[in-house]
Amino acid sequence: MERDNRIDFLKSIGIFCVVLGHSGSAFAAYVYTFHMPLFFFITGYLRYNKEGQVWKEYIFNKIKKILIPYFAFWIMSMVVYNEMYSIFVNGYIDKIGINQIKGLIFGGHWLADYSNNFPIWYLQLLFLASLMFEFIIKYFNTMFKICITFAFAVATIPFQEMLPGRPIFHINVLPAAVVFMMFGYCFHYIIDIENSKKISIKSCSGTVGILLLMIGWQISTLHYGNISSIESYFYFGGATCTIVGLFIIGKWFDNFKIMNYVGKKTLYIMGLHNLVFFAARNIVNYITENIGISNDIVKNFSVIVLNITICCGIGEVLVVLKEKILANDLSLSYKTEDKRI
Repeated sequence: MERDNRIDFLKSIGIFCVVLGHSGSAFAAYVYTFHMPLFFFITGYLRYNKEGQVWKEYIFNKIKKILIPYFAFWIMSMVVYNEMYSIFVNGYIDKIGINQIKGLIFGGHWLADYSNNFPIWYLQLLFLASLMFEFIIKYFNTMFKICITFAFAVATIPFQEMLPGRPIFHINVLPAAVVFMMFGYCFHYIIDIENSKKISIKSCSGTVGILLLMIGWQISTLHYGNISSIESYFYFGGATCTIVGLFIIGKWFDNFKIMNYVGKKTLYIMGLHNLVFFAARNIVNYITENIGISNDIVKNFSVIVLNITICCGIGEVLVVLKEKILANDLSLSYKTEDKRI
């Protein structure tokens, strides 16, 4: 199947907004209204028309693609934060204790307080949400899917009020995550129907996309929130308008190679950007002070771009290491087979 560059565009926008939100930018409150819903929306969108796997294969695949990277990023967090940071700042090696292990297993506030890499909560929750979403897709008909989506949307606010803050597995995000996955799935379904009629959302005027972005902006600025603390049901409408608007204008960036590249490196940026901020800020501060730049917006944007660049570079190194490890494993297996023969 041909890769859809619009999805890479959406991912690149989403991950830029994630880094922007964690950088302390003045725009953080707005990007929080849609950046995580966007990733769940993409998951649902990509699931449509895919052949279903038996549960054993599906779970193994999700462990490989989600939980193993989660564990790897947690290990990096411990090395960077608990060891390197502690040595440079405190002058001693910090021990990995029970709270750090709780962060690995349960996520929640332990992950935030003891790993310095809270953004990887997304991977932990994505694993759980993917299992629930797959169950709904496999075993319920269209009408039941609509009813379940509506029920989950209605249940989101009371569920989050019952489990505020950062509970284990960040479980208070689960209903909203499944809702946005279903939105993405249904959106792809609508596109499929329109394609058969030779009328497609993909061919909509960019003006429509901009209009949806403006509506999303207006709704979101009136009903601020984030996916773990939704205070109004308008949140779903605002986020969806923004996401669909971005999808439509994505045709303008279809061949924008930088954004396509960043979109492909989203996983690495998600898992590493919080660890890279310290270095990125110091580098930017050093350069801007020496060339006389004091504008905070310019400095903040530079930190974000440098952060993403460093993460992509580390991602490339990790890909090479992964390929070498797999190649060594294959060569060892061949040697073993030769000996048996």
